[in-house]
Amino acid sequence: MPKRQLWFSMILLGGVGGALSCLLTLLTYTNLTYEKTLLRRQALTEGYWVARSLEAAYSMMTQDHAAAMRRLLQEIAAAPSLRFLAIVDQQQRVLVASTPTMEGTVWAEPLAEPQEKGQILRQDAARLELVFPAFFAKTLQAMRHHHLAHDGALDHAHWIVVGLELTEAYAHYRNTMTQSILASLSVGVLGIVAFLFLGTIQKYRLAHASLTHLTAVKRHLAHFVPRTVQRLIEEHPEQPHFEKVERQATVLFLDVEQYTLLSTQVAPAHLNGLIERYFAICLDSILAHDGEINETAGDGMMAIFTGKTPERHALNAVNAASAIRQQVERLNDERLNDERPSQAPAIRINMGINTGLVLLGATMLQGATGDHFTYTASGMVTNIAARLCDLGTQGEIHLSETTADLVRPHVALIGPRSEHVKHVEAVLLVYQLA
Repeated sequence: MPKRQLWFSMILLGGVGGALSCLLTLLTYTNLTYEKTLLRRQALTEGYWVARSLEAAYSMMTQDHAAAMRRLLQEIAAAPSLRFLAIVDQQQRVLVASTPTMEGTVWAEPLAEPQEKGQILRQDAARLELVFPAFFAKTLQAMRHHHLAHDGALDHAHWIVVGLELTEAYAHYRNTMTQSILASLSVGVLGIVAFLFLGTIQKYRLAHASLTHLTAVKRHLAHFVPRTVQRLIEEHPEQPHFEKVERQATVLFLDVEQYTLLSTQVAPAHLNGLIERYFAICLDSILAHDGEINETAGDGMMAIFTGKTPERHALNAVNAASAIRQQVERLNDERLNDERPSQAPAIRINMGINTGLVLLGATMLQGATGDHFTYTASGMVTNIAARLCDLGTQGEIHLSETTADLVRPHVALIGPRSEHVKHVEAVLLVYQLA
């Protein structure tokens, strides 16, 4: 009897142990499947962020879009998690790529129409290739609508292909699988507790590795995406709130005087370098005074200033304009001393500033390939700021009556004078910053 009881106990314990082992094995398999799915989702999220940010950067490029996009692709592809980036047309010809040897080649594998969130083309233990629809054509439509300069290099862009490096991630995944299977062989409460603890640590490591990769990519792209849009995406990553809202803002327009004449006097490459140097000054001054660059177009730039009070953002815009004028004069003097006269024409930047209620948010463009958003400030306040900029000569800064009233205690003004401007019926009182 005791022997029978011993055998019964052993069989019972063996059955319980076997059941626990089966349960742990099932849990291990479920956990590993979930981690693999999570890895794929995070890869798609990373690729989607890259694709959409490339389109945002494209809308802000001034000229030579192919060269600028190639430099951007190469900079992003320097991130450890990326192998390559390529922009492909509908005939599957590579237009621009982070690897120059890929350009002009035809993509060997068929590229079906992907969903907006993208899809996986190929996956193995070392790499993952993703494809996303490209919306450069919609950006081009917006540029044509606003009469912005473009070189047409990416007019036929249809897909964005992203190659991710997964060697490290899958090595981590395989280690995780091995450890989890070994842990599942342990029988008893301590085995179950150890397994759950190990699984939690492994999930944390995988999430941390993915977050590190995403942070690196975001750091590269932060130079090309407006800070307002970055904040909206960070606050609501799944569905950013881009709806237009009416709010007080100050809009600043600037352009390079006689840009067309300059383009006939200076070689295109040298002129492009000059414009980049002067626009760098404008960018630094605008950001230093809490403004944000909304868009650039060849020889022009639009900036938006918002703040707690109209007085504050109006004064920030005027101070930014004054700083730009001073820095432009300084750079003109430096170039006059360092360059040959034929290569050192003085650059003059005229500016117009207006304050009032604007519709601030995203303008949605709808088409057969989906929806695309352009983040901007629209309304008569923006139009008048652009017209005030057109009035300038020799680097003049013109202010609307509204802006002038807000900053009058702090800056010296000339005027007012009455002006008729294009597409505005009322006569405007215009002030000039001394």
